[in-house]
Amino acid sequence: MRHLEFKKTVIFPLIILTAGIASCNKDDEPSVPQHEDFIVKDGVLVRYRGYGGEVVIPDNMGITEIKEEAFLNENYVKSIVIPDEVTKIGAGAFALCTELVQINIPDGVKRIENATFINCSKLASIRIPDKVTYIGSSAFSGCRSLTEVNVPDKVTYIGSDAFSGCSSLTEIDIPAKVTYINIYAFNNCSGLVSVKIKDGVRRIDLYAFRNCTSLEYIEIPESIDYISGNAFQGCSRLSFVKVGWQQPLYLYSFNNPFGDVDLASATLIVPSGTYYYYSNIWVDFGTIIYDYQWESWYEYEEYYKKYNKD
Repeated sequence: MRHLEFKKTVIFPLIILTAGIASCNKDDEPSVPQHEDFIVKDGVLVRYRGYGGEVVIPDNMGITEIKEEAFLNENYVKSIVIPDEVTKIGAGAFALCTELVQINIPDGVKRIENATFINCSKLASIRIPDKVTYIGSSAFSGCRSLTEVNVPDKVTYIGSDAFSGCSSLTEIDIPAKVTYINIYAFNNCSGLVSVKIKDGVRRIDLYAFRNCTSLEYIEIPESIDYISGNAFQGCSRLSFVKVGWQQPLYLYSFNNPFGDVDLASATLIVPSGTYYYYSNIWVDFGTIIYDYQWESWYEYEEYYKKYNKD
């Protein structure tokens, strides 16, 4: 009897232990491949914890979202490849990545959230996908190496300070579906030379283009029904302003959109047959010409070609 009891005592715990190990292994087994450089939970890249350089986010981990601040202040990251499956990028996801030079935004992304790329000071160019409808506040603020950026036709909102301090940006086209250009949106874009606002935009807010000290040409469509005071304050090189109104907006000295800009040497380009109206209202401009003259007169031909490359 003692011999049988001894066998039971030994065998029974072994059965429990073996079952426990099997159960533990099954529960802890990862459903997707793991990578030591990334913390991923339920398809969300929560945090990058690698050593920088050229970062490639794996496309076999089921990642569809990059969480806000996932790469915040990762100063050693130089480039990032994001999988095509990613459709959402959180606010501040790449904020303060001061060495970041190159990154792709997948075609499925529809929003550039607040401060997504703020102070990515070495980012030289970026393609915003065609599906994007929203560019948040400070999204690209402080990207001082950014020389070109496209604003897709589907964009309806550009937030405050969205491109503030992008001092290497030389030209920008604002699409027709943007309701209004927000406060400080292009503030201190000191390299900006040409701005074209498409017909459909309704409002230009306070200091929207303040201190764009290289700005020479602005195209303002007929759809604009309000321009805030000092919207173009500090645009000291402003040379040509083309407008689309048959009846011009009134400019008040206390709320002048051009602020302290000396317009005596600037040329105002107006629709045919509207000279009289503008000469009595937009009186600060040294020269007023019709748009057909702008296109064909030899005196302006060089400038027309410069600002109308398409």
